[in-house]
Amino acid sequence: MRHYFGIVIEQSLRSPDVLPQAQIIARKQVGTWRFLLTSVVESEIDEHIRTLQAGMVTDDNWYAHYFLGEELVVVFRDASFRVTTDPATWGPAVDHGLRSGIPMKQLDFKPRTVPDAEAFFALEVPLQP
Repeated sequence: MRHYFGIVIEQSLRSPDVLPQAQIIARKQVGTWRFLLTSVVESEIDEHIRTLQAGMVTDDNWYAHYFLGEELVVVFRDASFRVTTDPATWGPAVDHGLRSGIPMKQLDFKPRTVPDAEAFFALEVPLQP
């Protein structure tokens, strides 16, 4: 069974209970933001995205992103984009983020690979996709 790994900022959620299908693997505080590393079974990703979108705050614009191999799924409250980990494919997702008021420097979709996530969250046990 394959898993998507997701990066969700806790402040983007109306409640932490919004992530019923997701297993929270790790947390990391960076400034005022609390990053969550989640794992979602591949067969549940579409339902998970809909649940996440419905549970995102409405008074500000945020995104979450999920990756599995070379696939990258960028999730905004009102749209989602399936692209790859190659920045050349991100145009529509970045444009949507900019139109939503998210600064360009925040639209880097990091971490977006298993090694990057392991390093960012300082995991001692390797992630298994």
